[in-house]
Amino acid sequence: MNMGRRERGSVLLIALFILTLLLMIGASALSGSMVELRVSGITKRTMDGFQKAEAGVSGALALVGTADDPFTGASKPDVFGELKAVANPVADVSDIAVSSEIAHAGVSCVRNPNGFSANKVACDYYEVSSVHQEPNTGIETQVVFGVRKEVIAY
Repeated sequence: MNMGRRERGSVLLIALFILTLLLMIGASALSGSMVELRVSGITKRTMDGFQKAEAGVSGALALVGTADDPFTGASKPDVFGELKAVANPVADVSDIAVSSEIAHAGVSCVRNPNGFSANKVACDYYEVSSVHQEPNTGIETQVVFGVRKEVIAY
């Protein structure tokens, strides 16, 4: 093979150009994957926090009709504070650090003039809020449910 001076090393330059192009494509894909991995981790922690905060609200609602019924016409700053471990509905949930409170709004329910409410004795409105704080991340999730309690005489 007889090559001229200009043609020497042209294959090497083309190979280096293709290698550089492939390296840039790989670095871009790696960077995108790292961002996606971080976003999915944050999303997982946020969803876990939401589920744990919702477990606190569900636990408070599970106490309705029991001896520890928190919906007694007054606010409760700590729903699960006075409960024994046996009666605590969120005691078996692993890795849960939830604070739940019930705020009695003191607003009676409005009777519908078109509806039948002759047997309605009382009505209260409560806000049940539950907060979960994810340790070492700064992620805090709060869930607030409105609960209307009607007492009907038979």
